[in-house]
Amino acid sequence: DEMKIEHTSRFGERLVAHFHRDVCYRWTVCLFAAAAECFNTLITPELSAYGLELTGIFCNLSGGLLCGLALALADLSPSARGFFEAFRGGFVAAYTSFCHLVEHSAALHCAKHPVMLHCFVGALMGGPMLFDVGRRAGRMMVDLVGKSSKKNQPARIRVGPGLVSTLLAVVVVAVAVEVQLHGSQAGLELAVGVLFTIAACFAGEVVAIASLEVMPAGSEVNWGTISANVAALSLLVVCQCSGQLHESAMASLPALPREVARILAAKFRSCFCG
Repeated sequence: DEMKIEHTSRFGERLVAHFHRDVCYRWTVCLFAAAAECFNTLITPELSAYGLELTGIFCNLSGGLLCGLALALADLSPSARGFFEAFRGGFVAAYTSFCHLVEHSAALHCAKHPVMLHCFVGALMGGPMLFDVGRRAGRMMVDLVGKSSKKNQPARIRVGPGLVSTLLAVVVVAVAVEVQLHGSQAGLELAVGVLFTIAACFAGEVVAIASLEVMPAGSEVNWGTISANVAALSLLVVCQCSGQLHESAMASLPALPREVARILAAKFRSCFCG
């Protein structure tokens, strides 16, 4: 009998084990992220003042508040923990964007805008401050309800399949509403953005797991998030540097493929990298 030898890496084993565990929770996170993309497209207002685009700053600051609030409300019950942890990891992560902060600040710096430093520092400091405000407000709500179950929380985070179905329905309805409001092309762009956002969730997990192979074990630093942001910024730089090459390649395409390529490139940059 021939002996079968399997060659597996520790990274491969960890990756396979990770994606076979808590599948329902993982899809909940992805669909929360997709819902955030729909929310930003349909509901988030376009804000500006004194020639400054402020929508991204508003999302990052309000996202910090939501994140702190969700962190505290997760102590309400085991089911609440699953919901709010998925909300933080999916909706808040997609609603906010570190890459947008960097890109917006770089654009203001290149334009020599006088308030560039104020916007950058304000966003960096305002996010953590509003996170603490949200966390304190959430703790007050938990204390008011008087049902904190922090000591009895299970080790694993679980969510029910009903939440996955509800979020999927919300995303489908949002795309349909976008089609009704702004036409089929706008609906297509939102659908592509949703798919890129979901793909980014899985890609981010792969990068986070890979970071565990090279970073110190048991560290209190969230190397996974840092590594994912570095990877996203690197892709953003590649997109920026290859802009002229992309435009010249698109110019030779017929009208329909050119429009499809434009949508894919724009959503890759804003949803997958952002």
